[in-house]
Amino acid sequence: MSSNVSITTIGTVNAKAGFLIAFNTFTFSALVLKWSELTKGSDLPKATVLFSVVLLAIAALSSLASLGLTFAAINPFLKTPSTSISRIFFGDIAKFDSPAEYLEKVTACTQEELIKDLAGQAHILAKGTSAKFGWIRRAVGAVLVELAAVVLFVVVHLITAICVYVSVTH
Repeated sequence: MSSNVSITTIGTVNAKAGFLIAFNTFTFSALVLKWSELTKGSDLPKATVLFSVVLLAIAALSSLASLGLTFAAINPFLKTPSTSISRIFFGDIAKFDSPAEYLEKVTACTQEELIKDLAGQAHILAKGTSAKFGWIRRAVGAVLVELAAVVLFVVVHLITAICVYVSVTH
């Protein structure tokens, strides 16, 4: 049951990573492709244009940071807890020349050796999963900065548009 929980937990990380990659790729691409349209403002005060450029740069850099953190999270975690060959870690199992050789190694181990191997694998898997969630947590934090910058950009432009409209109509 513990291994099913770990596999499901790692699957959760991968699902969140998929969303973050799609979201950040879209956001970064939109900012890059529309950069000149978003930053032009011949009729806007220079301070507003400069502030807009800073906000959009923060959003773009946050998007790239989130992508980098997400890729760190989905990087395969291929560690084994000891220098001896594990009977459980797939990387070590693949080193056997044949299924018969692997079966011989598994059946030759004692219950104590197997429990020690299981405990080591559970511990290293938990560490890896914890690290992956840490990377995802930081990636989501970067997305929050990204969203805050975009929202502030929109608010600044709405306020500026209202001010320009009021000054023109009066």
